[in-house]
Amino acid sequence: MRHRRLPGAWWTLLILSTLFLTACAGGVSHANAAGDGTGPSSGSSANAPLPILVPGPTDAAASIGAIIPPTAVSTPTPNTPIYLPPTPSPVPTVTPAPPISTIPTIPPPAPAADWSQWRYDASHSGANPNETIISPTNVTSLHQIWSLQGMDNVLAVADGLLFDYQPQIAGSDGSFTWDLVALSVTNGAVQWRMRPPPHKLLGDVVVADGRVIFCGDDHFCYALDELDGHIVWSFDTGDNVVRPVVSAGIVLLATPQRLYAIAATNGARLWIFTNPTHLCLSPASNCLTEPTNPLSTPSVANGMVFIGAWQGGSDNRLFALDLVTGNPQWSMITVPNLGTPVVSGTTILLTDGTSIYAIDIPTGTVRWQWSASGLAPQLPSAQGNTVYALATGTDTAQITIIALDIGTGALLWQTRVPGYACGDIAVAHGLLFFGCRDALLYALHTTDGGLAWWTRVRSDNAMTVGNPVIIGGHVYVWSMTLASASPALFGTITAYAPAP
Repeated sequence: MRHRRLPGAWWTLLILSTLFLTACAGGVSHANAAGDGTGPSSGSSANAPLPILVPGPTDAAASIGAIIPPTAVSTPTPNTPIYLPPTPSPVPTVTPAPPISTIPTIPPPAPAADWSQWRYDASHSGANPNETIISPTNVTSLHQIWSLQGMDNVLAVADGLLFDYQPQIAGSDGSFTWDLVALSVTNGAVQWRMRPPPHKLLGDVVVADGRVIFCGDDHFCYALDELDGHIVWSFDTGDNVVRPVVSAGIVLLATPQRLYAIAATNGARLWIFTNPTHLCLSPASNCLTEPTNPLSTPSVANGMVFIGAWQGGSDNRLFALDLVTGNPQWSMITVPNLGTPVVSGTTILLTDGTSIYAIDIPTGTVRWQWSASGLAPQLPSAQGNTVYALATGTDTAQITIIALDIGTGALLWQTRVPGYACGDIAVAHGLLFFGCRDALLYALHTTDGGLAWWTRVRSDNAMTVGNPVIIGGHVYVWSMTLASASPALFGTITAYAPAP
């Protein structure tokens, strides 16, 4: 393409403007170029303070980081003015499925007995209310029972099997592809593997109704038989799906432009939700094309689907849809950088990296907003009347853990432990687990944040980036060495269990 040349007068104006801007910039600090203290310094992981294992919360408070009284919390702000009542424009469209005799009757959701998907359930609560084996009385006896190298992050655990991706060498240049494998939870032995050449596997795995469901970069999602791994059905979404979600036998598949609801048993389409723009959480130009785009992950609770969508500019909107029909129930404008909705009871929890918001499901109004100076909360977990979240602060060598009342947003307790670059919280039977860089895995008491147990998952220079999974008396966690250079070193799954 040919470029027009600027006239001489324009060049003169451009040069004078540049000189003026350069002079104005003379007083600007360039702290970021030299390191502004927002990230860990080089070598800090090797010298991170080693926590001391203590038997109870009292000693833990003295040894690992004192429990901070709930004085730093800001007053919860009810009805924060970011609510927008449902409006007729723009109007999303819901396309009903054609009559299909094989569509099953949708049963009411049963209590989840397995860790069948990301963050335990379709509401992404991160809490397993059915765990009864691991408890505050035996957590100090947790010990490794098996580990397996060359694995990706833990994806789902159901019916005595752990489902995960395993990289395999694909070419002489060292490139690799992925197998989907089913492992025994008892010893990590491979029960079956499925290789889908030539396509790559994407995102998470969900398990429902005897089906193991995942999606590939060929724009198809597949369901395998849980027992032997053979393909039962496939579904063409026309685009990438990063994280399937399943509830009450319905699988939700979010693409950049549509949300599909299909039957888990046979892949029959139930409905399609189409947003006026797209189901991305960012206006980034690659949002519609890249498999790593910031797609919204739908959440399900109380027969409703909650999904975020970028509407243009700084407008992020949260939609509430009927799970069975896909019909919109309400929508609201939320803060920019809307995260994945986490649902507990009648409350939706959102975070934008600076605050945690609680939204009332029946009305779509904001119940409270919590923030604290210098703290950046991560995606919360919730169980019962309590919200738990990790938060990073100015001290990058420590991570802050907070507990909030889900009804009012009041701070119940707050504590700190050594660690950074930590993953999500997993809650089970009075304990909350999370892993951090330096391969640290923690368990805290949910009652007061006292340290219950900790371990270093591996002895090499590693970081624990996987979210812990707690199910059936086992804790599964994935760690990755910082020196990973091949599929054989890609990551390690480690399983822990309490002493008999």
